[in-house]
Amino acid sequence: SLIFGGVLLHQISVFGNTKDILKEIDPKYENTISGDEMITFYCKSEEIEDLKKSLCHAISSIIQKKYGPELYRQFYNSGEYAFSEEEKKIICSDFNSVLKNGEEFVFKDVGTFLENSNSISVEGFVNFRLSEYKKYMKKQLDKYEEKLEAVREYNDLIELLKAYIETLPSAVKVINLQVWPSGGYAIFNENFRDITEECIKSVTENKKITQLSFDDLLLSCLTAAAPEKIIIHNEKFSKTPELILVIKRIFEGKVENCRGCSFCKL
Repeated sequence: SLIFGGVLLHQISVFGNTKDILKEIDPKYENTISGDEMITFYCKSEEIEDLKKSLCHAISSIIQKKYGPELYRQFYNSGEYAFSEEEKKIICSDFNSVLKNGEEFVFKDVGTFLENSNSISVEGFVNFRLSEYKKYMKKQLDKYEEKLEAVREYNDLIELLKAYIETLPSAVKVINLQVWPSGGYAIFNENFRDITEECIKSVTENKKITQLSFDDLLLSCLTAAAPEKIIIHNEKFSKTPELILVIKRIFEGKVENCRGCSFCKL
């Protein structure tokens, strides 16, 4: 603190790019600049809380814009995570959302520090502090890792099913998969005979099946039949588009969408 014109003034020094700081801070505060990397602000006792709050917003904004992306990259490139280059692209595409939602953590870290200090080095703070912000970033990456691991396991399962089906003889040459207006499904053979019950019986007979969803049951039926071709009728009625997508992935190259026939009008 210092006395100027008989008034006690408090001073807070910020070490960092002075141009960046001045862009973000309220211009009403008096300041002196020492070179390109230090700026000192002055205020009366009754203004100190407002000045620290203003500095907190300014420094938080600088950290988010200038250091946030690099911190995030350092974390997901560390040996702690095993993201592929393609997965890193997915993570980066959502970075703006992560950055925005992390504002409160940066503000909290900076605010806590300024409560007990009248000087702060922006770069030093980024390197040695920011505990809440860094925890937040790691938590987001942990969530991504869980989601991407689930995707990897799902893709591996799809590939296993595809390989398994290739080893099976086709029990039915062509399956016509009808989607009813209600969203339900029915399985018909190439002669348009309803074989839904037969297919279900073939996969459930002599097996203890509990809590098996209809989606799983339908996939089991199609897998067991191992058809050479699947024609989907009235896909527009499907209430489970993700199921249709799985069918198309498992039977890649063997699925067609009917563009309209008398069977579709049943």
